[in-house]
Amino acid sequence: MPMSLSLSDTASDDAPHCTFHSSTSFLETRSPVVEPTPSALSTPSPRQAGLVTQGASGRLVEWLLWLAEALDEMREADALHWRRVAHATADRLLPALSRAATVVPLVLGGLTHAAASLRPWEGVRGAMAWAWASPPREGAAAAAAVVEVCEARLLAMGAALAAARREEEAARRHAARLDVSVWTREQLVRQLTREAAGLGARARAAEAEAEAARAEARAEARRREEAARAAEEAAAREAEERRARAAACAVCLEEDAGVVACGGCGEAHYVCAACLEAHVGAFTRRPVALRAEGQVPCVGVRCVRADGTPTTYAAAQLAALLPAEAFEEYLRSMRAVLEAAVEAEAEERVRRSVAAELRRREEAARAGRGEVEALLRALVEEVLTLKCPRCGQAYDDFEGCAALQCSRCPCHFCGWCTADCAADAHAHVRTCAEKPPGVDAYFPRPRRVFEEHWQRRKRAGVERLMRGASMAAQRTAYAELKDRLDEVGFAPPHEGGIDEQRQE
Repeated sequence: MPMSLSLSDTASDDAPHCTFHSSTSFLETRSPVVEPTPSALSTPSPRQAGLVTQGASGRLVEWLLWLAEALDEMREADALHWRRVAHATADRLLPALSRAATVVPLVLGGLTHAAASLRPWEGVRGAMAWAWASPPREGAAAAAAVVEVCEARLLAMGAALAAARREEEAARRHAARLDVSVWTREQLVRQLTREAAGLGARARAAEAEAEAARAEARAEARRREEAARAAEEAAAREAEERRARAAACAVCLEEDAGVVACGGCGEAHYVCAACLEAHVGAFTRRPVALRAEGQVPCVGVRCVRADGTPTTYAAAQLAALLPAEAFEEYLRSMRAVLEAAVEAEAEERVRRSVAAELRRREEAARAGRGEVEALLRALVEEVLTLKCPRCGQAYDDFEGCAALQCSRCPCHFCGWCTADCAADAHAHVRTCAEKPPGVDAYFPRPRRVFEEHWQRRKRAGVERLMRGASMAAQRTAYAELKDRLDEVGFAPPHEGGIDEQRQE
């Protein structure tokens, strides 16, 4: 980006004038540094003081500020271009700086401080501000040193940038070569993939053709095998028929009359059609058929198989050789045999079931009898019979006072609730909780009330025991103790149980 800069003195024509262009080469425009004399550095002339006063220093500072901004932009712009701009500007400014000895020390002091910090691009503005506020320390020699430092920095940056560009260009060329190589290999892979796909398709087609050929060969082999088997069977049948026609009947001994052969025992027995019909008719009669289980044995007397079972004629043979009426009779006898077998099997199942049920009932009866006996014993001894609460001595009834005493043991007990009262029961009888209201304290009168009280007690005890027993045991116990249970008002048990009886 071409740029230009001018420095001029607006107050006088003799002020230093500097102009530079970015396209000017550093080698072409560089001029020797003019070092200021000691007198100029120590005692500025009135003309120089006037320049400072009239604004030359202000313009120089403005240019240096712009230079700092340009140096800041050099990080992202073309380093070589800005190096040339800085060199050209510095070469053109050195004479002016040597003449403006009063202003130069102020500015170049800050530049020297920035160069010493090794970070000229970040600290230029701060260095100039520091130089502007500091007293003058150095002269044109310091300016030359700063320029040399800047030149070295710019040259280093330019060299680094050129090296980076060379590396980038080399990397681009290498990447281009790699791209070409990758593209070539991709094309080769695509070509190989297409060729492999074509080979796979051809291989599959060849495999399909081979499988079709194998299937056709297997089918042809099966056809030939079946044809050979059929030919062998036909030849065997023909030979058997020839032998049958030439053999004698095993029943009537007529020659050239045999039509059916039985080879179950290893010896061929032939029988003619008439003898076969008579033989089958004899075995279709019910008793014989049942004994033979519907099978027609061979006419041979001792014709048995290798396992010892009698040899029989097949149903297909009989269907082919017997007349229609004779074969129908044979089928009817077979149905009768099958029905008889089914009936016998059903009868056997029923017999086994009945026997199992009888055994179960006998076992239940044996088990239930023990329950019934225990229930009867509990009903008679614990509920229906009055007894001493201490020793269990039974008593039938009593007359007189309800304070009772056992005849076997010295037990005194209550006649209302049979509670053991130790040595005297009168106190308990007077206050017994089970004694009905309105009854004499000691003598149970009226007698009907006392009897009803004991009927209720016995009925409650019977219900308690019955409730814990099975229905069969309840019915058996009721049947054996019916009279005594009816006396206490106990109803006969039914499927609903004791609780439903009580509700009824």
